[in-house]
Amino acid sequence: MSKITALSFFISIVVVSFCQGQQTLTGTIASKDDQIVCKPITVEQMKRMEILEPIVFKQYEKVIELPDAMEYVFADSKKYASILLEFMTIERDCCPSTTMSLKFEPSSSKVSLILGGSQKLKERYKP
Repeated sequence: MSKITALSFFISIVVVSFCQGQQTLTGTIASKDDQIVCKPITVEQMKRMEILEPIVFKQYEKVIELPDAMEYVFADSKKYASILLEFMTIERDCCPSTTMSLKFEPSSSKVSLILGGSQKLKERYKP
């Protein structure tokens, strides 16, 4: 194997994305049937998601199942809002077909992250 081929192979491996729990080396994974599009993200984004995902998917107060989405409710908006927004920004790069929103409840310190947009996307975000 030449040095250039080995370097190209190494670069391809470094670009691995873990969107949807699947590893993708390059390009886009798309399916009209399940309405999920998955794109590679940068190594820096992957490292950041390794920190953010356990917070988002384990530190919530409760989960509410909506017709086409999952709502993760967090107790302290001051603590979690910026974390959730950062998660959404990276997730948007990886999975542009996902509908995402932050909801601040009136007269409450709670904040919710809503993820979904279709039944297949809802299933992806179920705990």
